[in-house]
Amino acid sequence: MKKFLSLVLALVMTMSLVTVSAGAKDFTDSTKIQYAEAVDVMSAVKVIDGYTDGSFNPSATLTRGAAAKIICNLILGPTTASALVADAAPYKDVPTNHTFAGYIAYCQKTGIISGYADGTFKPANSLTGYAFMKMLLGALGYKAEQEGYTGANWSIQVAKRALNIGLDDDLVGDFNGVKAVNREEACLYSLNTLTATMVEYEKNSTVIVGNITIKEQSDAKDMANTGKTDGNIDKDGKMQFAEKYFTDLKNYDVSNDFGQPATKWTLKAEKIGTYDKTADQVYHGKVELGDIYSDLNMSTKDAAEYYIDGAEQAKADVSKGNEDEVGVGNGAVTYVYHNDDTNAVTICTVNTYVGTVSKSVAATKSKDAYIVIDSESAEPTNWQNEFETDEKFEDDAVVLYTFSVSAKEIKSVKVAEKVSGELTKIVDTKSYNLDDTTYKFSKMIAYGDGVTAATVATKSTYNFYLDNDGHVIYVEEEEYVSDDYALVLAIESDKKFTDARVKLLKADGSTKTYDTDKDYTASIAAGDIVTWSYDEKEDEVTLKEVKGGTYGADYVKNAAHRNFTLTNSTAQILVVDKNGNGAYDSTNDTRVYANSKTVFVVKNNDGDYTVYTGIKNVPSIKGGNTAGDDKVSAAYYCKTNGMATVMFIDASAPNVQITSDSTKAIYPVSYTHLTL
Repeated sequence: MKKFLSLVLALVMTMSLVTVSAGAKDFTDSTKIQYAEAVDVMSAVKVIDGYTDGSFNPSATLTRGAAAKIICNLILGPTTASALVADAAPYKDVPTNHTFAGYIAYCQKTGIISGYADGTFKPANSLTGYAFMKMLLGALGYKAEQEGYTGANWSIQVAKRALNIGLDDDLVGDFNGVKAVNREEACLYSLNTLTATMVEYEKNSTVIVGNITIKEQSDAKDMANTGKTDGNIDKDGKMQFAEKYFTDLKNYDVSNDFGQPATKWTLKAEKIGTYDKTADQVYHGKVELGDIYSDLNMSTKDAAEYYIDGAEQAKADVSKGNEDEVGVGNGAVTYVYHNDDTNAVTICTVNTYVGTVSKSVAATKSKDAYIVIDSESAEPTNWQNEFETDEKFEDDAVVLYTFSVSAKEIKSVKVAEKVSGELTKIVDTKSYNLDDTTYKFSKMIAYGDGVTAATVATKSTYNFYLDNDGHVIYVEEEEYVSDDYALVLAIESDKKFTDARVKLLKADGSTKTYDTDKDYTASIAAGDIVTWSYDEKEDEVTLKEVKGGTYGADYVKNAAHRNFTLTNSTAQILVVDKNGNGAYDSTNDTRVYANSKTVFVVKNNDGDYTVYTGIKNVPSIKGGNTAGDDKVSAAYYCKTNGMATVMFIDASAPNVQITSDSTKAIYPVSYTHLTL
């Protein structure tokens, strides 16, 4: 089977460079690759490799000499091409012992390439888009002289043909034939060559009679394919390039998990990957079906397949003037695909949701690395909260995600952009002004700890997290950070609302008694967790109950817990173990989780408080189930879905086991005995 030459443009630097085969997702610089499908397919058929350091270097340019080798391997196959030699120097700067001499000589003799007017070829120079397209057209069977690919206007003729048969399909931006071709563009143009139809000429002869030259030439026509490979790429009775030279390579029309048309590639029945097709129209927010009709330049009415987050909906009537809407709501993106041959239309709306990362789990022998996301937006149908990824996300990071209802899985995650400032204007259910900038609501807008749509107020400072279109999708009040949490140790008031006082154990490990300007005892009691702010000028503290916890109540008050078990570096904390077996029983036991940002305020056997941040830093603590000398008391607040934001632990009973590593403590704070 003939193959493309390796598009290993490491040859730009040296022919002796050892390379490694991989797919786009496997390269260390995969995030820089725009054309993943092209790189993956070219890698799979072993016509492109990466560098030994694991990178792909997609922006490296292609040289004229390396391109000649590519074309020879394309036409002849790498084995035959590697045996090519130059009997004589094809150009004065390409001696017979030049690395690319055989390839350049072959391409010169077949009219695929030409040199400069001064008799040079300049093999180390970069190759333009026009020149590479000319070579690919030659590989497909187009004859340069007959098609006008030589002479003063050769580039115009090359561009017309190459773009007409789709060799630049899916290129980001417009084709610029003067610009040098880089590695990943070469992959893209080559992939499009694989799917392009080859041509041949019925007549192509020259007869010389005396002084008269008679040429019998016909126009290029599509090459027929009546063999078993027809349908590997397109079952149309025509010979696509891959159907002739890559007979084990196939593609299929499929749908992705959002219902979008996609292409699945296989090699010898093994899957290379599935890749979304480019939509004919993309809409943000709502769009009328009549507008889709007009934008697609449709001539007849058609009922479209319609999907929301991959769930099939009732068919949408795409007809002229229809004012029915799809994709309703800021943050929704609607992709529309139109099959010109069948006039079929597919409409797919994908919503963007917001969540927070509750924990990251490293890869094991049986499972890839993944993160757990707590949805702040209303959870999608069939919600599953794990997302496999090697990318590192901070615990509690606010992220945007998409979710396929049909596949029951998160499909993409990215960190949300954050902006901060003073809220200056509210337009109910529509927009907020942060300083001088207006942010419209996302349809999936959600609110953080202590914040609701009803309590958002001007002249307060907020963090806004934005969706991909710049709509506010998550709101949190800036003052709510871990150090603002406190455990109420005691609280009192007189009936005249003067000299009311509260004693707080703060998240920094300190304790202090404050005067309050109101009586909080009706709503706040000892053992509660609150957020607090202090007015130094007035010497007054303001308290606010924390809301939005996971386990019914917003927190667990400071009560003794049976068999409390916290193990250093283990995310799960067994708060109540009624069975006493150290294993969680969902019927009788209580557990919470901790991550790298959980703040622990621990009272040890000596009665001192020490603050630790993160489950890897807190000591292991094990309580018992006796009358009281081994009991642990814990008060904790879970901002989202069982992940503790702050936990106050009283492990001072004499027989509580504390396995401490003093090097992990952030700072110790001695407990001062204060009374009200």
